[in-house]
Amino acid sequence: MVWSGVTAGRSAPGWPGGQDAQLELLGLRQWQRLLDGSAQYIATNAYSAQIVNAWLNVPLPDAYFGSYNVTPAIHPSLAHASGQLDAAYLNGYNDLTAPNIGGGSNFGDHVTTVDNQSKGVEIELTTQLLRNWNVTLNYSHVNATHSDIDPAAQAFISKMTGFMNGPGGNIRMWWNGGSSLGSDWNSSIVARSRSS
Repeated sequence: MVWSGVTAGRSAPGWPGGQDAQLELLGLRQWQRLLDGSAQYIATNAYSAQIVNAWLNVPLPDAYFGSYNVTPAIHPSLAHASGQLDAAYLNGYNDLTAPNIGGGSNFGDHVTTVDNQSKGVEIELTTQLLRNWNVTLNYSHVNATHSDIDPAAQAFISKMTGFMNGPGGNIRMWWNGGSSLGSDWNSSIVARSRSS
């Protein structure tokens, strides 16, 4: 590998010192972690492989993306069977515009169930102190609970929380410096499902 006269792993002709001195001189010291064979490079590639493997085994059926009318159509089982993420695109992966530009989605006809129960007390006292002088006192207290929250939704959230808190959740949203899918899942789905 050659970068502006710096040959990784050995001294470039005409440059004093070894690779470290050359990188320091060229202001490329921070890029050393990307050199083939460095500990950082090996660790990054190993973790990248774990992320890809997680997405190859994403715990979602093919019908999941179709139920939201996601375009382009995605079938995770095709990626799992081939070992290639791009195989999940039903109509093929478009190398000219990669990544495939999506046309959006909609919520579909998903239904969830919950039993709501409310118990409470209401007391109202009304009196007429004098003619045309009416006084009313009212007190109420309600205790509302949710029970039998959709077991299918609970199982889905549990399964996806495990996935999102593993290597699969370390994909960045929107750009490399953005938050991860996992952190967004935890703040927007898990936290809300626990608070209801």
